[in-house]
Amino acid sequence: MRSVTLGKTRYKVRVVKDAQRHKAKAGFDSPFELHGYLDKQRKRIVVREDEPEEMASTVLHEMLHALFPYLDEDAIAAAEESLAPVLWKHGFRPF
Repeated sequence: MRSVTLGKTRYKVRVVKDAQRHKAKAGFDSPFELHGYLDKQRKRIVVREDEPEEMASTVLHEMLHALFPYLDEDAIAAAEESLAPVLWKHGFRPF
């Protein structure tokens, strides 16, 4: 997956070795271990290189953040944990 259009916004999807380090280089620190992050200003979803199922779950998580910016991290994580296994089972393979 190189890009994804959500609503009227197209996001580039970038796979990196270390999402934590990548975000820090962009000038943002995170106290949490990152599997990925959403950069709304640059219209980019960054995903850490990992097992395909983990990467699919991460990109889903970040797409949910883009679609529902008013939801907190717990709500996004709960949606991801519920949806990712079902989507994977039915063939969701974005990478």
